[in-house]
Amino acid sequence: MDIPVALRWALLALAVLQLFSVISALRRMRRPEPEPRAEARLDLFDALSGMVVLAGFGLGNINAALCGLALTGLVLALKAIRSLRTRRRA
Repeated sequence: MDIPVALRWALLALAVLQLFSVISALRRMRRPEPEPRAEARLDLFDALSGMVVLAGFGLGNINAALCGLALTGLVLALKAIRSLRTRRRA
């Protein structure tokens, strides 16, 4: 699969912008309360996997992009399970 050069640069720029959400999640992980830290950990993994997907496609490495997509799916499944648990408690 050949990705045009302009689209590769755009994907790499988006991967760099994804670092801002990683930094935001890292700041939330430093809070003393355990509940926001657990949610921030999932957000951190979500941001990192999204960055892997964008960088994989941007660099033309399909294997890295597929690994990132698998990680994203896992994180979204964990977030859904966590959401269902909190609804059942309420």
